Formats: sequence, structure tokens, C-alpha cells
Amino acid sequence: MFIIQRIFELSYFKSWGKVFDYDGKASRYEFFIFLFTNILILGVMIYLDGKLNSLGDIVSWIFNFVDIRTYFPKIALIPSVALTVRRLHDANYLGAWVLSMIFGIIIIFLSLLYLILNAFAQSIGRSYIDTPYIYTIFLPLGCFFILLTFSLCLMPGNNE
Repeated sequence: MFIIQRIFELSYFKSWGKVFDYDGKASRYEFFIFLFTNILILGVMIYLDGKLNSLGDIVSWIFNFVDIRTYFPKIALIPSVALTVRRLHDANYLGAWVLSMIFGIIIIFLSLLYLILNAFAQSIGRSYIDTPYIYTIFLPLGCFFILLTFSLCLMPGNNE
């Protein structure tokens, strides 16, 4: 238990404490502990959502009213960007490379929106979109930009 407590004190809560600190450096350890902890927290929230929705109307209404599983990724994005900038600084890259990650997220969001709108248009018998395969280009492109930033964060830094 002491080891888990030290991990959270040294890495996870430290990252939340430096939410608006875009200067400085962050180790790979700090970066990955923050990333994997956020993924774990989101997974637990999704699991609890499935379990609580089967319990009854009041419990599911309270959980859906707060809807923390929707707000948590949006809230965690701010320290994630700051931590990624600090990690890129530690790997001797410009912090502006984080824009490629943000650009990739936007491309993926828009291509999924395009895919949903295209499916909806086809379900009502209309086709507003002439190029139905455009998302097959933009989804991998968005993933490429995210993986590019992620691979730069994997590079060893000055602290290690």
C-alpha cells in the first residue's frame, strides 16, 4: 500500500498540482503514471455506470445527473496537455508539438461526426455526402498525429 501511495504522491497528484505549469520538465515515469491512472479511473467509471444503471432508477439518475464519466476526460485534458508539454521539453522537443496531438483529436472527432451524419443520412434515404470514404483517410491521419506526439514523449529525456 505504501508503494501505491508513493506513486500517487510523486506522480499523479504532482501532475494535478502543476495544471497550468507549461515550463519545466517531466519524466517518462510521471507521464505514464498520469496517463495510465486516468485510463484506469475512466475504466472504473464506465464499469460503475453499467452496474449502477442496473440497480434502479434513482441510483442511475443520480449517476447520470452528475455524469462524471463525461466530465472527467474533459477536465483531465488540461493537466494532460501541460504534462505533455513538460514531457516534450524534457525530451528536448518544442512544446508546440502538443498541437499535433490536439489536431489529431480534432480530426478524429470530426471524422467520427462525419461517419455518424453519413449513416444517419443513409438511414433516412438521403445522401448529402458525395465522398463516403473520406473518414477512412482522416481517422488514420488523426491517429498518426496522436501517435506522433506520443512517440516523442517516449524519447529519453535529460532527467533519465
